[in-house]
Amino acid sequence: MRLYEKYNEINQGFKRRDYEKSFQEYLDTYQTDLADIRARALSENSSEEIPRIADEIVAEAKSILDAETSKLAKETVRINLNMYTVTFLLPALVSFGEQEMKPLTDAICAKWAEVFKNSNIRATTRDHIQSGFKTKLCYITTAVCENLHKGSDCRELHLLKEYRDGFLMHEEGGKELIDTYYDIAPTIVKRIEKSGDRDAVYHMLWEQYISPCVSMIEEDRNEECRVTYETMVNALRKKYMEDYQ
Repeated sequence: MRLYEKYNEINQGFKRRDYEKSFQEYLDTYQTDLADIRARALSENSSEEIPRIADEIVAEAKSILDAETSKLAKETVRINLNMYTVTFLLPALVSFGEQEMKPLTDAICAKWAEVFKNSNIRATTRDHIQSGFKTKLCYITTAVCENLHKGSDCRELHLLKEYRDGFLMHEEGGKELIDTYYDIAPTIVKRIEKSGDRDAVYHMLWEQYISPCVSMIEEDRNEECRVTYETMVNALRKKYMEDYQ
């Protein structure tokens, strides 16, 4: 099995404008391998084949990580392996049928968590990932909330999404702000994840920007929230885009 041979190259397609096309190209490229995995997972010996497939997939990814000697580089490789698995490999398997493939994808995720400590991944559909690009203003907020164990469906996120769609989208320059933010947010989150102080960064973002912004929305101080969020975005863009080394 050589599903991770070009994982870094494939990851380059995980962008708003490219993902749909890149995912289809991925399906076309690995059609034979994916079909073979499906056949094994749905065979009469599925109870034996499913854990075997999970072991093979995770072992291939682990061999790539083990080949990297630099501790700093290892963390980057781990993040990129996670991204590839969540955004291409698992959705490709799910495309055969979410419920049909659930025993296999669950087995892969469980094995991944066992081998890659602190790397809990989950399977979802390509459409769900594609819709995630549309969260726009809430992309960084989602990462912050999940880091603080608030979950990806917490009250604060709902409030900010309502603010985005009900107020900001209709303000002068609002759509442009959302589009600009959306273009840079995935890269910012990825670089925060690579940093050695991700927990501290997410805590700072919550205390300094997101929590105050939520309070402003609740108090109908919508324009102040816009200024606060723009300030956060500009600060993050400077640190993680313009000044990033």
